Amino acid sequence: PPRESQEGPREVDSLAVVSKGQRARKKRAARSDEVGAPEGNDSAEGAESVATSVTRPFLPWALLLLSAVLMFLGFAGFGIWPLGYVAPLPALFVVDPTETRGGFARLRGRPFFFRALFFGTVAYTGGFYWIEHTLRLFSGFPIVLTSAFASIFWAFQGLQFVLMLWLFARARERGWPAALALPAAYLATEGFFPMLFEHYYGSTLLSVPVLVQIAELGGPTLTTLAIMLP
Repeated sequence: PPRESQEGPREVDSLAVVSKGQRARKKRAARSDEVGAPEGNDSAEGAESVATSVTRPFLPWALLLLSAVLMFLGFAGFGIWPLGYVAPLPALFVVDPTETRGGFARLRGRPFFFRALFFGTVAYTGGFYWIEHTLRLFSGFPIVLTSAFASIFWAFQGLQFVLMLWLFARARERGWPAALALPAAYLATEGFFPMLFEHYYGSTLLSVPVLVQIAELGGPTLTTLAIMLP
């Protein structure tokens, strides 16, 4: 019949179009495989780097916590001053973009911010723990409210360490040695970041009069520099 003779060629044409489409998709898939498939040792190294970046997801948080605790234990108050020389090192290891060891990724953007804020907030909580007690003693507010007020202070001052770690990481990306990147980043933030209670990391040396006397030559900034330099 005429209708069947018209439908026959249409079915043949549709089958031809489908087969051409399938062949085109196969060619594209083959090309993408050729471009994206690494060869030899490169594939093994790539797989290893991806694996190591996620093998220890909690390690950076543990190192940041350790660094923050060492920071306030070495600071004036607790006074274990030798810790002041090594306290920032674990945090710097976490954020240094040139480092590949440790089994975790050096993140940027929002994850970097929250890691650094965690470090800074813990450090200031330990160093200025007395803020909460002072507020409760002189205000008469309940501990829940005074803890909330104190937490705002601790987190705000923790932003200083966020800025410091960010400056350190950017300097390392640009080829600065860590021995120069750390003092530059720390002094820049310590000198310009707003403080409710003025303080300097050089106060770590308060229990060592022989060392803290260098403040006579360059003020508290010089004492901070003396700790930050290797």
